[in-house]
Amino acid sequence: MGLMKSEYYEIAVGIGFSVILIILVSFVFMTKEDKNNTIMVVAKFNNVDGLKVGDHVRAAGISVGKIAKISIGEDFKVITVLRIIDTLSLDEDTTASIVTDGLFGEKSIQLSIGGSDKIINNGGEINFTEDSLILDDLLELIVNQKDQYSKETNQLLRGVK
Repeated sequence: MGLMKSEYYEIAVGIGFSVILIILVSFVFMTKEDKNNTIMVVAKFNNVDGLKVGDHVRAAGISVGKIAKISIGEDFKVITVLRIIDTLSLDEDTTASIVTDGLFGEKSIQLSIGGSDKIINNGGEINFTEDSLILDDLLELIVNQKDQYSKETNQLLRGVK
């Protein structure tokens, strides 16, 4: 009789494991991006500094796609191919900017929709882009502005005396 309980226990554990495995596999396939409901657009940048394939593409703060491919062109521009939902209409005035979540966060491309009547079609290009802001460049700019401010303040103080 003890052997029967052990067999029932093993069968129950096997069925439970199988159900959990089926749920996990179906979840993976359900969350996979549906490539039939997306379009591909190109955006060229001078510097992408840390942007990678799979990073988010956002419009108005909402994820509307992902970066499908990054390559370098003959003119040394970085070519990014964006896979975005086909329900989002990008006009020809759309701007693609590389942004960072927080100071050291994940990079993404932010789309700012313009006001043109002409729409970018599948395979089209976003003509207005803003490169990634490099932290070293930003710190250098802050230090230079502080030095310039200090010089101007010292000159003003000398003139007051």
